[in-house]
Amino acid sequence: MKNISKSAIVEFLKGEVSKECEVPVAEVDTAAHFTDFRMDSLKAVYIMDRLEKFLGKELSPLYFWDNPTIDSLSEFLVKEIQTHDPPGV
Repeated sequence: MKNISKSAIVEFLKGEVSKECEVPVAEVDTAAHFTDFRMDSLKAVYIMDRLEKFLGKELSPLYFWDNPTIDSLSEFLVKEIQTHDPPGV
């Protein structure tokens, strides 16, 4: 997985949620539940597919449901990056 900052993941997810859920990016609250944006499983899969490409790692769509906000998902992913990537990668 690429070494990407939490803020970069947050911004990426804000843009993807905005696009998929047709919400202006300025109105995407990173503390709001994905379901507040009318996110369904199909939209989550589409976003997760693009997120995998962005991070360079295969991810489970269940991460959306286990981490139901942009803030919590970003924090989880940063921990995954630190845990699974050796230093200097």
